[in-house]
Amino acid sequence: MSPERRTVPAFIHRFRGVFIVLGVIAVTWATAAAISAFGDSGIEEAPSLGDGVQRVRTGGERCAVPLMEGWTWRGGSSTLISPNGTTVGFSETLHGRPMYPEWEETVHDMASRYEGRDDVTVTEDDTTLRIDFGPGAGLSVTQRFDRVGCHLTFAPPADDVRAREGDSWEELVRSVERVFPQEGLYTREHQLVQPTGGT
Repeated sequence: MSPERRTVPAFIHRFRGVFIVLGVIAVTWATAAAISAFGDSGIEEAPSLGDGVQRVRTGGERCAVPLMEGWTWRGGSSTLISPNGTTVGFSETLHGRPMYPEWEETVHDMASRYEGRDDVTVTEDDTTLRIDFGPGAGLSVTQRFDRVGCHLTFAPPADDVRAREGDSWEELVRSVERVFPQEGLYTREHQLVQPTGGT
């Protein structure tokens, strides 16, 4: 008994070239969209900061910093790159029960990781946590804006870079601002609003 032979419908056979072309176009479009989304995504004009000034936002669009002259932005990884090669991670966290840890819990968790290390200096107050890894190393700064934490983590490529860039690092830290995503997602009198179907 011979196995059952299955045939491809005639219209698929006739138009298979069209289907292949459409498939290639779809893949190309998706790739281009992904490159666009994860390349310079997050860069925007910021006229309130001055003519021609651009700023970048975290992935959740709740924290922003100016894009300083000579620095570049990699939207896919949410990192800034300095002219000397320092990588600066830029991210955000949300705080407040019942959905998220309290600010104090986050600070305690982060600070406790470095207890007893002589090469790390941890300073904190009600709105800021600084973890300094030494004059030739990196720096992590988390600032609290109501229920949003904005994080900058500086990782220089060499020991001497921080000495040359220290002022720029501090300028970037001072320039962090709290911004809002699309209306209705978080903006009701600075209280966390749970949108329908997600965070």
